[in-house]
Amino acid sequence: MNKSYEVAQIVQRNLDDYRYSMSYTNWEAFEWKKGKYVFDDSIPAFRRKLLETPLYTNGQFAFLATKDDELLQFDLNNGELVNRQAISTSAKLVNRTYSAPQIAEAEFLRPKDNIPNLKNGLTYHEVLEKEFDFKYDGVLRNDKFKYYYLKLTCLIDIHGKCLEPTADFDDAKLKQEIEAFFENQIFDATSVPEISGKWYFEEVSNFRRLDTLLAAKEKTEEIKWRNKSDSINGFYIPHNIEDCLAALNEMLTMREKEKFKSSFPMEFHHSLGTYLRHNWDLWQGSRLKKYFENLGTTHPDDMSSIILNCYWRQLGNEPYDLKSQLNKYNRIHVPQLIMPDSLIYQVR
Repeated sequence: MNKSYEVAQIVQRNLDDYRYSMSYTNWEAFEWKKGKYVFDDSIPAFRRKLLETPLYTNGQFAFLATKDDELLQFDLNNGELVNRQAISTSAKLVNRTYSAPQIAEAEFLRPKDNIPNLKNGLTYHEVLEKEFDFKYDGVLRNDKFKYYYLKLTCLIDIHGKCLEPTADFDDAKLKQEIEAFFENQIFDATSVPEISGKWYFEEVSNFRRLDTLLAAKEKTEEIKWRNKSDSINGFYIPHNIEDCLAALNEMLTMREKEKFKSSFPMEFHHSLGTYLRHNWDLWQGSRLKKYFENLGTTHPDDMSSIILNCYWRQLGNEPYDLKSQLNKYNRIHVPQLIMPDSLIYQVR
């Protein structure tokens, strides 16, 4: 017997982002240790099972852990949804019913994530350039111009219609115009799996103004603004190393501080370090990036490493010695960086 369910019948509270996954996820359950993500010691065994295999069966029932933090139970005899309960109360049920999963996924050719061409053969980049006076430079970017980040998502059906275009774009007015425009376009639907009838396609690209003089002027203005702003995209931007450490001290919980203190800073390069590089805009440019560049450090990876090492030393009640950190990480190698002694900070 076959029985189907609409997404809204499975996921009822978190429909805003169901396109990515309906299954139970919890990134806070993992920590970065020795070069890989592992379960945090506090995560109980039954939750680990559901995170590893959110869909399983014991032969009589099928169980699905959803992003609503619920465990759904389906009767395999009639396909009916017979039970829905919070994952937090499902430990006994999971431990009693969980076995090696043997549910086979439907076999079909999964399309690439990139947005397909339109039916007329043009790429979405070409169409957007023509309609909105923007230019796509491919994966290459010219430092002379300001670029606009566009994350375009289209739910395309087997007829090529884009049902739910969403554009994450820097300009709010153009965002709405882009969404309305692509809603009226017809795409090549040959890659849409017939078994699903529709498929989400998503692509991230960067566009600049078609007018090169305007694009260059916008870049100059953006650099000036970034170098002076104390907040970008809602995140406070520290202005020096002391401000960084104070911000980290306020940001992290006592448990997180203890975990950081008992580890090595580089273990956090892809977790906390990534957070700092992106939210303190060490890639795009900020007053903090300018601060490190003035001290001779030019690469964002090195900037975040210096911050993490200094904070680790501070938590261990040691001098964090910015001078030695800069000499260690500066990619433009200087045998002995000359700096005033006042930049060797001590824990007070």
